[in-house]
Amino acid sequence: MSTTPHRLKAALLPLLLALWAVGSAEKARANDWWQARYDGAKTGASPEILPAPLSLLWIKTLTPPGYTGRVHPSPVTRDGRVFCPGGDTLYCLDAATGAELWHYQFPYLMASTPAVANGVVYATDLNGNAVKLSAKKGPLNGQPLASAGIGSRLFSSPLVTQANRLAWGCGISKQIRIYDLARPERLLGTLGTGQTCYGSAAGAQGRVVVGANDSSFYCLDEETGSLRWKFTIPGGEVDLTTPAIAGNAAILTTSFDSTIRSLDLATGQTNWSVKPDNLQCKTGSPAVAGDRVFAYRGLGTTLTNKLFCLDRVSGNTLWIANLGVSDLPIPGFVGSPSVAADRLFVCVDRKMTVFSTTSSTPLESHPLGEACVSSPTPSNGRVHVHVTGVLYTFQGANVAPDAPVTGFAPTAGSVVLGGSVALNWTPALDVDDSPSSLRYIVRGDDDGEVDEDYDWELTTPYGQTTAIVSGSNLTANTSVVWRVRAEDDNGALSTWSLVQSFLYAPAPGDPVDAPRALTATPFDQAVFLAWSPPALGTPAYYAVSMARDGDDGFDIPYWIVEGDTPWLAVLGLPNGILHSFAVTTIFANGDDSPAAFVQTVPNSKIQITSPSGLTTSYASIQAAAQAAQTGDTITMEAGTYEEDPISLPAGVSLKGKSPSTTTIVGRNSTAPVITVAGTPGGAPGGRAEDQLPSITNLRVEGGSTGISIEENAEILITNVILTKNDVGMTAGEGCYAVIKNNTFVSNTSDGLQIPGDEKSRLDLRNNIFSKNPGAAVRMVNAEQNGKSNEKNKATTYCCFHANGATHADGATGGVGDMTLIGDLFADSSYHEMRGSLAVDGGKPGDAYDNEPAVNGGRVNAGAYGNTSEATTSFTWSGEIASPSSEEGAAGG
Repeated sequence: MSTTPHRLKAALLPLLLALWAVGSAEKARANDWWQARYDGAKTGASPEILPAPLSLLWIKTLTPPGYTGRVHPSPVTRDGRVFCPGGDTLYCLDAATGAELWHYQFPYLMASTPAVANGVVYATDLNGNAVKLSAKKGPLNGQPLASAGIGSRLFSSPLVTQANRLAWGCGISKQIRIYDLARPERLLGTLGTGQTCYGSAAGAQGRVVVGANDSSFYCLDEETGSLRWKFTIPGGEVDLTTPAIAGNAAILTTSFDSTIRSLDLATGQTNWSVKPDNLQCKTGSPAVAGDRVFAYRGLGTTLTNKLFCLDRVSGNTLWIANLGVSDLPIPGFVGSPSVAADRLFVCVDRKMTVFSTTSSTPLESHPLGEACVSSPTPSNGRVHVHVTGVLYTFQGANVAPDAPVTGFAPTAGSVVLGGSVALNWTPALDVDDSPSSLRYIVRGDDDGEVDEDYDWELTTPYGQTTAIVSGSNLTANTSVVWRVRAEDDNGALSTWSLVQSFLYAPAPGDPVDAPRALTATPFDQAVFLAWSPPALGTPAYYAVSMARDGDDGFDIPYWIVEGDTPWLAVLGLPNGILHSFAVTTIFANGDDSPAAFVQTVPNSKIQITSPSGLTTSYASIQAAAQAAQTGDTITMEAGTYEEDPISLPAGVSLKGKSPSTTTIVGRNSTAPVITVAGTPGGAPGGRAEDQLPSITNLRVEGGSTGISIEENAEILITNVILTKNDVGMTAGEGCYAVIKNNTFVSNTSDGLQIPGDEKSRLDLRNNIFSKNPGAAVRMVNAEQNGKSNEKNKATTYCCFHANGATHADGATGGVGDMTLIGDLFADSSYHEMRGSLAVDGGKPGDAYDNEPAVNGGRVNAGAYGNTSEATTSFTWSGEIASPSSEEGAAGG
């Protein structure tokens, strides 16, 4: 079953029917196994031919070792991906390799199989948390597209019908709900049941059938949710089984009364009812292929488990396969058989067995590591089996083709001037089939994406790599996007090709029903979209899609905007990346317009400014650091930046707005937050401090070291707060560093560690050291090569407050140093308290022109010295006490 198009122009129907007749004369078209039991009718049977033998392709562990959960939902496939729950997490994997593409973690364990339709994934956990995720990207910015609570104890897998309806048995809330999935989704109807609905629903021919544990099956109208009929089992629960719909009948299996039934879909009257061996047992959901019904019945550890094949019309038994006595207890439910053309797959105990649909003799058997109670998923030349948190994938003798990759015409972005359009591509690669054994499915749309509401779909004859799109199905001055995928003559499908596009422009003028004057205004991590209503028609709402630079076309619409609100603020976007937006008008009758398109780059809080004045935006400080060249300055707007370790290249500066508003928090507490790179073989230079690269106007916290200056580095560090690190700052041997007007406060060990080698050149002045329980300043490697650097021992005009020690291991105090007792800071941003000795405590002659008036003619000590945030002075007279050389003052 293909996704139902949102609209299909009548002019295209004759061409579609002609192509379909040619392309499907040999066999029915297969599809991905995209929901529980394959299709909306829950037949558990695909027409794909999957010839023997099978071989193990890959294994993927989805849950931690020791996982013992008893609920093992079956995987599903879509567009070259396999979607499988494991514990509390839904995984999206590459179907060919098992590589993880994305995952989404629920608050609770998953107990049901997801459905993948309309470009999205519908899934729930056992506690009734239901979500809608992008099939391409999973949780967008960490969040689902939509979420709802629909009742705990939710084992029921979502049903998506051919008419684009969603049905759920809603767990302990004792309800059956039916939704219309056309945007925006809405609840069509709710029917109460006597007991919990554990099983999943089947839908076909305008009916939805689902069982509840009040011993009843309910048939609902697909459009309204109203009750059509109810069938009550004579004693016993329905359990977890799902009905199947085939012909005009609903096929039911039940566990308590161990009976298989066929009911008339229109009336609920019994066509036939059989209990093949008159034994009470656990029975899985039926599979229905052609004129045959297959059911597996588990009889526990004392009797033989059996696989039954019945005639769909009469219920007569055609064959029985004995599957042996289990050495495992039946856990309350059993797996269900699955069919691919003439192959039948069933899991019993610790193995998967393959049969022909026409014989009770096994064709092959494959061991599984643990007991399996889920259903196999045969799809695109492979069989996927979920076993106790581990996903096994077997490769069949037929290998699925690759997607077309070259030879696309019209070429991307070209203009087609009218009439019918021939779409072309080079034959897809298939390792075990010739080009003549491949046909192609082509989808196209004019609103930027083809995954949810494509306007048209074509199927070519075998061997043909051209599809003709009638001009009557295309709209003037629109950008048409299209994809193509290959299908071999066994029904195995490739993934979709990358999105292709062309401009269809047979006449001048803008489309009259598309949004007009679309604009995008970029902000920090955000874009504001605004547009005018279309020239004709009254919009019911607008659908907004987005694609980022490097994406494969537009994803499904992220946002729905009411028709009287022609604007949207899109938040949480990464800065520095090109974003494209498509806005489509949706009218009350369901018609949609071509899209209006616009592109922009959200402004970054992080930019590199080159010496020539050129600025470039980046999504992270580390990304900017990796791109920066000598002489560049990385600037940051106010904000808190959580970063992996930042490596600042030699000669590059890093500048925030102010120490109180710009914070870098390290994500790795065992590594420095910022490492200043040295120049190999370099030596301390003689440049003035204002010519040095610098780190300024920041607060740095959360690392093993706030700032680590490597050997032979040159740097000016000023107006920086270093707090909540193990060590505030370390300086390497042979470096030239001016460390002035910084605040080292509440690091868990030392404030500053300096080298003792004679080659280093350090200037340590106007700093505040407070509440560092190790030492405010500690010298390391003091006797390097038998010599120590006397110049690096002394601090000048620094303030020491309540440290474990002021100086240690050879570091000493110098001119202007002060020991402070009592309160020092006025707030959590470590502004000095007015009247503290740290105010006007810096070196005489250092600039203070940026400090607010009134000031005392001296620069403030600490991170706010010579800034507009420096604490104002007042007249103060007194002695400045010199600290002891080793122990700091008590108090504070």
